[in-house]
Amino acid sequence: MDSSNNKQSISVAKVITWMIIFLVLYLPLVLMVLALAVGCIWGIVASIIAMIDSEIFLGIIGLLFFAAIGFFLGYPFSMGILRPFFILYKSGRDERIEITESEAPELVHLIHKIADLTKNERPKHIYVSAVANACVFFDTRFSNIFVPVKKNIEVGLGVFKHMSVAETASCIAHEFGHFSQDTMRWGTVVHILNTLIVNLMSVNDRWNTMVNKLINFPWIIGQGIVMSLACKAAGWVLYGITIGYMSIMEAIYKKIQLAHLELSRKMEYEADAVAARIVGSDVYVSFASKLMEISKRENAFFGMTQRMASRNLLVNDYWDAYSKTDKYIAELTDSKVYTKTILSEPLNQVEDAKLVFEAIYSSHPDWNSRIKAVKTANYSKSTEFEGRAWDLVPKSVRERVAKQSMEDLASMCDQETPINQVTNDELLQIIDHDNYWYQFAPYFQRDIIEFDYNECTPNSSFDIRDKQSISIINKYNSAKSDYDNARALRNNDDINKAIYLGVVYKTSNLPMSDIKAEYEKQLKHALNIDKRICEYAMSLVSDVDFIKEAYRRLFYAQKFLDSFETLVSKQQNATINILNKSASNTNSHQYATIKESLEELNKCVKSYGLDKMDKDLFGQSAPDNAIECVNEYIKHCNTMFYGDSISGEAINLLIYTCNWIRDVHENILSGAKMAIIDACLGRIKNEEKQ
Repeated sequence: MDSSNNKQSISVAKVITWMIIFLVLYLPLVLMVLALAVGCIWGIVASIIAMIDSEIFLGIIGLLFFAAIGFFLGYPFSMGILRPFFILYKSGRDERIEITESEAPELVHLIHKIADLTKNERPKHIYVSAVANACVFFDTRFSNIFVPVKKNIEVGLGVFKHMSVAETASCIAHEFGHFSQDTMRWGTVVHILNTLIVNLMSVNDRWNTMVNKLINFPWIIGQGIVMSLACKAAGWVLYGITIGYMSIMEAIYKKIQLAHLELSRKMEYEADAVAARIVGSDVYVSFASKLMEISKRENAFFGMTQRMASRNLLVNDYWDAYSKTDKYIAELTDSKVYTKTILSEPLNQVEDAKLVFEAIYSSHPDWNSRIKAVKTANYSKSTEFEGRAWDLVPKSVRERVAKQSMEDLASMCDQETPINQVTNDELLQIIDHDNYWYQFAPYFQRDIIEFDYNECTPNSSFDIRDKQSISIINKYNSAKSDYDNARALRNNDDINKAIYLGVVYKTSNLPMSDIKAEYEKQLKHALNIDKRICEYAMSLVSDVDFIKEAYRRLFYAQKFLDSFETLVSKQQNATINILNKSASNTNSHQYATIKESLEELNKCVKSYGLDKMDKDLFGQSAPDNAIECVNEYIKHCNTMFYGDSISGEAINLLIYTCNWIRDVHENILSGAKMAIIDACLGRIKNEEKQ
């Protein structure tokens, strides 16, 4: 424990140090605002005194001058610098539903009991939602650094499904553990300061508006030319200072973020320990293992109901549909979870990575590392919590959450056409249609290794549930991840060391030959599995050309998306960021930057989108509006950004074309995979085989 506390203290020190550096550099701006305010007030008062002393003309000139300085310079400057100190930062979601002790006495009693056990103040408000998650949240302003803030808790009903009371209690205890006496006392302060700094970096609209107005000040011929030159010169000077200053701030902010993420990861381990001390290590490991599985099924259910909503279909009974989907996937993947079952490790455990390094850009450690840490601590089991967690949730609360979820789904429907509720038989068909592929998930939730499918011949000897085959794929995925990460680490200045097979290396000196050799070894084994799946699919259709065409489409879409995502999507994201930063005001320098970025994106779309894609296959697979959009782009792509102006229509057409090309190829890829899975499961109809 002492070692853990020392590590947390070091992390806290890093965060606070970088925050102090940030604020010290920011202090001159605050002082400038105060000096400007004092100067303007002094000038206005002096001007009024001059007017009283009969210097009326001089007093009026001074009054207008200092008032103008205060309004046009001081006001936007002060709003950009000081406003974040007074903003109330709300943390909330529309899906949350508040409950009271009178409505859910047993659930509220459990939460209060855990708050007491973690030596934490009871929450100000208690909320429930439909998700399999829980969190502690609060609304903050700068003054809460000095004044304690009242915290709220949200508990998703998903963490009650298949859970014992003890397992759900461990989830709630983890959340309270973030702010208990046993965890990092600086947590709230760090959170508030971090939120404050984010807003200090972003809340500068009025200042940018003022600078851009100066830069774009109109030319006045004659005596006004001096004023025009002065305004434009002042604007460009202020713009240069702003860019330079914010560049320094952004570099420091990156350091703050990395230090804060490091602290957050250590806080997760400590919060896990708080929960395990209350319920026992075995119970917390069981909760974490169940949650990993439940979350997968929940995501499948959410995705299914959202796709239904896009077709103006809604389920009749929310929780009944949830349970039927959950049960279907559990039986399909042989991963049933029961309330009374205590899991000692996650179901469908994947292969551990051989290359280990700190995920410095993540706020949470991976679940396997957290489970290992809790097991090592080996806290004894508590007998204070007994029973089935779902029984703690009254029917009225379940109905309120279901009603809110149904309203959210209804809002996704087309309001101009009728919304239909599906029957029970229709629901079962939809569940099967949307989720039957899960039994093939280990094989197809990845890029398939490319091979010559023309050399494959039908062979029915493959078993999709063969654990050895799944293990081979998991080992390949792990080896590929190690190899990809090793190559990325060699060019990463933020991560200095990594562990491979228990040996610590500098990231610049990793044993690349060994890592690559392991990857190539596992690739050969996985390639054999991919070929066997192809041959198995061929054995179950009357026309093997159907399978060959599916693999042709699969490999084409996979290869296309790989280059498109690397070369086009990266440039698209950069362009959108530039457009967002310049959304309110644009000076000539920013305009040139936007135009250059748009031209580069346009070039990428033409070179790595239009020129590389199979236009016939795209035409067969794309909806009419996608084809219309791409055809319109083809007509204008060579003249979109010529001249001195950039039209919003041209920008939208370019962005929409990017999105359509990506979406259609993702549909081609998923359609090809589903065709192969359908064949393997004998779901191809005779007319489709032909």
